[in-house]
Amino acid sequence: MATTLTTGLKLILPNTGDKGSIWFPALEHNITQTNDHVHDGSVGAQIPSTNILPVKQTISASNWVVEVANQTWSQEVTLPANVSYSDVFIMVKNDVGEQLFLDIKPVTGQDNKYKVYTNDNGLNATAHLLV
Repeated sequence: MATTLTTGLKLILPNTGDKGSIWFPALEHNITQTNDHVHDGSVGAQIPSTNILPVKQTISASNWVVEVANQTWSQEVTLPANVSYSDVFIMVKNDVGEQLFLDIKPVTGQDNKYKVYTNDNGLNATAHLLV
């Protein structure tokens, strides 16, 4: 016969030799408990991701500025209102959706702007931000 654990999520632990009539309800209970908890060890509703705002910003080939002649170009991008560089995750993708590993740095003294650097001044891309 299965045992209900007394700490944490109160998961059910089947015993060795328990049949499917014990294992499958225990498995269903454990999945539900794991999916529906609030990360504090008690049962509760799932944590919504409504705080995360996906934002896309276009990085156009026509806006690259020379940093080092024929070697490096940069583009300054302004973040959406009320968003600071220290609070976002930025990933850049090319036109076909492949992730590009470009250098991204904040603009000195302006927490609402960042610069993207590349060695290809013909690059069109999209910055994907999680705010």
